[in-house]
Amino acid sequence: MATSLLVLSAAAAVFCVAGSYILGDAPKCEYKELPCESGQCVDRGSWCDGPPDCFDDSDEKYCRTFDPSSSKKPSNINDCNESRYFQCQNGMCIPKVARCNDMPDCQEGEDEENCDYLYESNESVEQTTEDSTTTIAQNLSTTIPTTTIRTTIATSTAKVTTEAPSTTITNKYLPPFPRADTSWIPSRFDVLQKSIHHLIEQRDALWGWGRSTSRMVTALYLANSSYFEKENYEGLLTKKQLEVQLALDLMKHTEKPLRMHDLVHYVHALLATCTNPRDFHGVNVVKLLKKAMGRRQVKGLFVSPAAYLALCNAGDAPDNYLRRLKNMAYKRNDEPRWLDVQTYALLAISCWASQNNSHSKEWLIMRRDVARNVSEWQQADGGFGSVHSTGLALQVITLTILYF
Repeated sequence: MATSLLVLSAAAAVFCVAGSYILGDAPKCEYKELPCESGQCVDRGSWCDGPPDCFDDSDEKYCRTFDPSSSKKPSNINDCNESRYFQCQNGMCIPKVARCNDMPDCQEGEDEENCDYLYESNESVEQTTEDSTTTIAQNLSTTIPTTTIRTTIATSTAKVTTEAPSTTITNKYLPPFPRADTSWIPSRFDVLQKSIHHLIEQRDALWGWGRSTSRMVTALYLANSSYFEKENYEGLLTKKQLEVQLALDLMKHTEKPLRMHDLVHYVHALLATCTNPRDFHGVNVVKLLKKAMGRRQVKGLFVSPAAYLALCNAGDAPDNYLRRLKNMAYKRNDEPRWLDVQTYALLAISCWASQNNSHSKEWLIMRRDVARNVSEWQQADGGFGSVHSTGLALQVITLTILYF
């Protein structure tokens, strides 16, 4: 299981990176700020808070709201520019650079939904009348007992630290240097510790990250696999918050079914905390994910290969999935976002191959060919577009180097 979860590392390593996955341009404002129409940056907490903070008053320009559950959307609620703003379900508009930056700004957090599945449609989630949803509510109606840590994932003995590293990068470490000189590059350990510290600083009073908790849990595990061991009190509190959030979401599953991408994140987070996703207090989360995938397939909708990767990490990788993944990996598409689809597909295939001890020539050639296709997307600065895409591409290239 540790081997298969490792395949996910590139996908989860970028979950804690500040930035927009949808927009290619890097935001000019800091992570906790939002841009005014004039280019001025203001604290994101001051957006639509009453008094204007932008010199052009644009932070209070599109703040009228309505109750989406009790009335139809008024025709004149907020006429914001779709190319610049993202409109929340209650009508409020936020700058589009705030979309998919792991910090919810909409009341229901919909600005952080469907971020890893850029080809998901925007249709409302279909209601389900299956008997299993009633069973879910019944299973979760009682108090959640203390979760037993299982041994489904191998862990290391390293201990996590929440203190910021003392090493700082000063001007003397900056270029110009010869291209071959890497002395100015901080060590991987230094970068890792700073990333962990930054992630933990964003944690709320409930020991979670709101709707991003499942992704942050996976990222923490991949950064330090011992973080959720029973000796680490902070890790156990975060794990408990994850379980509470999942339990609440499952209890509401009959009225508002969990979306496929939410189930993908929950499966990975449960695996990261050594919790069996097939038996979360009587609920089989893996089965729910497969049903969500099936509903999309019946409707002819796209199913992200990241969902297949989650199933594989959970030990469910039937051979009939390989044909779909193979088609995704080889398919050519001029849309830059297809790069993410190709890399996720190859990661899922590699997970399947590792679980089935398959190192046949066919899969080795596929890794090489897809990695060659991926390398064609590399830009002059060495990146592959967004930080998210670059992380995925590097994982695919690394896999190819390991096998050739």
